[in-house]
Amino acid sequence: MMAQRVGSPYSFGDLKLNVNYMVSPNRNDEHNNGITTQDIVKIQKHILGQTPLNSAYKLIAADVNNSGSVTAADMSELRKLILV
Repeated sequence: MMAQRVGSPYSFGDLKLNVNYMVSPNRNDEHNNGITTQDIVKIQKHILGQTPLNSAYKLIAADVNNSGSVTAADMSELRKLILV
């Protein structure tokens, strides 16, 4: 039986010791990948105080325009992505 690989699919095995490296993530797929109208609904409920986003990660993701707060402008940006 073959052992199942656990963990990251990335490997950095050829790096030298005592050298500083910088890893910069980026995406090369469609920006609207995984975005749905449900995301807009969740942001709207957060703004209206009905169902607040309950984690820092959700707040960061909801701040689509990186303004530092979650507003109707973020919903507008998501609508543009979905309608393209």
